[in-house]
Amino acid sequence: RKGGREEAMGQCRPRSLSTAIVGWCALCFSILSAVASLPDGSFPSSFGTNIHFTQPRQYEMEQLASTGLKWVRMDFSWASIETAKGVYDFTSYDVLVGALLDHNMSAIFILDYMNPLYDGGLSPYTEEGRRAFSSWAANATLHFAGKGIVWEVYNEPNINVFWHPSPNATNYALLAKAASAAIKEATPSEIVVAPATSCIDFDYLDAIFSPPLSLLDSLDGVSVHPYRDTPPETAMGDWQQLRALVEKYAKGRHIPLLSSEWGYSSLYPGWDRETQAKVAVRMFLVNAASNVSLSIWYDWQNDGTDYLNLEHHFGLVFNPYLGEEGRALMPKPSFHAVQTAMAVLDGYRFVERVDAGDDDAYVFHLQASPSSGRTGMLAVWTPNESRIPLKTTFKLPLSSPKCVGVTSMFGDALPALCPDSSMVVTFPLDNGVVFLGPF
Repeated sequence: RKGGREEAMGQCRPRSLSTAIVGWCALCFSILSAVASLPDGSFPSSFGTNIHFTQPRQYEMEQLASTGLKWVRMDFSWASIETAKGVYDFTSYDVLVGALLDHNMSAIFILDYMNPLYDGGLSPYTEEGRRAFSSWAANATLHFAGKGIVWEVYNEPNINVFWHPSPNATNYALLAKAASAAIKEATPSEIVVAPATSCIDFDYLDAIFSPPLSLLDSLDGVSVHPYRDTPPETAMGDWQQLRALVEKYAKGRHIPLLSSEWGYSSLYPGWDRETQAKVAVRMFLVNAASNVSLSIWYDWQNDGTDYLNLEHHFGLVFNPYLGEEGRALMPKPSFHAVQTAMAVLDGYRFVERVDAGDDDAYVFHLQASPSSGRTGMLAVWTPNESRIPLKTTFKLPLSSPKCVGVTSMFGDALPALCPDSSMVVTFPLDNGVVFLGPF
């Protein structure tokens, strides 16, 4: 994905808190607020989508919640919230947070970007700019404390689309450290993640994690955007490499990884909307298998209607607003595929990749909590289109032979699969995920 973002704008209702009040309230909220936490990779509580609105249109939240996704990621615009120095207007975000809570959803808010009141409108690079950004961030977390929000410091600072005038690892790390310190002083229980890099930029990440910058000391989680023009399965090695890098500088702490933005346009060469649907579900499963705490699909809605513009075709739904009950926006196949995955895998968490004797065969074993009464589910597919159908033989994780249900990626019931006495089955895989179970 390339290009900019829509900035959320709202009606003006000034709100300002002095440093003294922020410090006093930190004690209150450390005692009274619910402690925010990152999810554990389970379905559907660890998955969400990017949005570009603060004022939901009629029926939109109901449709968004119907996907089963539990998170949204949204720009939290410094320039639109602080239009006069030290005065903060959170009104439009109050509306969004209220709507999310009403639908049992949570937010990742991106603390971004520049503000014309400071540093000449460039990305913060002076002490004054960093203090202003950090004060705004602390007031924001204080205002929304206890709402289960994850606060992400900036977006894609490693590219000049977002860090102006050009990327600077030192300036970004100083900003993120200052913002995190201010947030933790004001609201110790709030979660702070960063750096939300474009792609997994290992050189940039090493620069900000290693001494003397040591940004990891200030973070509750590491977020990246693993965009690529190759299938999602190619990210599994990158996740392993990233985890090793984080562990190198984490000083023994376990620091969760987040895929806070990643998607595929249905207009990629040779692709169509059904291809996008297939990779959306596979992306979520790959992240779950890579022990990624939270995964956000880009995007909820197509950004436009230009058929030739890749940027306009990342959504789970089309762009024109219909405003109909039960269908505020026209669903794309990816909407239905994600909705099916969240429903079928509800309560399940990745356990292992079953050995099917073929590197192109992906057989993922997921388990539900023991209290659910369900022992497991398999998600199976192959990313290798040249080998479809890939006839694959593997053993079902059963204690005794029994037939198991088969569900397509769109929720259609397929003929049951019945193993032999050794629980072995042969099943044809294609590049769309099929669910076997529960069992």
